[in-house]
Amino acid sequence: MEPKIKQISFISLLMINIVVIVFLFACGSKLDYEYSIEEGKTKEGISYKTYNFKGKLPPISAEGTLSFLNRYQVDRILRYLELPETDDSFLRKKEDDKFYYEEYSLGTLIFNVQYDDDETKFSPKFVKSITIIKNK
Repeated sequence: MEPKIKQISFISLLMINIVVIVFLFACGSKLDYEYSIEEGKTKEGISYKTYNFKGKLPPISAEGTLSFLNRYQVDRILRYLELPETDDSFLRKKEDDKFYYEEYSLGTLIFNVQYDDDETKFSPKFVKSITIIKNK
């Protein structure tokens, strides 16, 4: 009887280790997007920083059913850029291909997005750039 108990516990330990390794790998994997940073000042003298993504763009929604960026998606991209996550930011307005988030600790976030179908502009698919205009 004893060998059977040891065999069961060994198998269960092996399964637990596999689950832990897979979990750690999934949590630790980093998105792989290239970007360049452009800094400057607006006409009013307010500092801004733009993160321009090159090549592979960060996706917004796998399903493509969203017509806005939600807080989870914003936080995911900001984590990738190693910026603080959102506090009480929310979508303030949308114009053309840009989404404006205000009341953010870093300033106003402007997400420039790309659509799959340029004619309908129903649902954004990718983020082309993020501009952060610093608080006054």
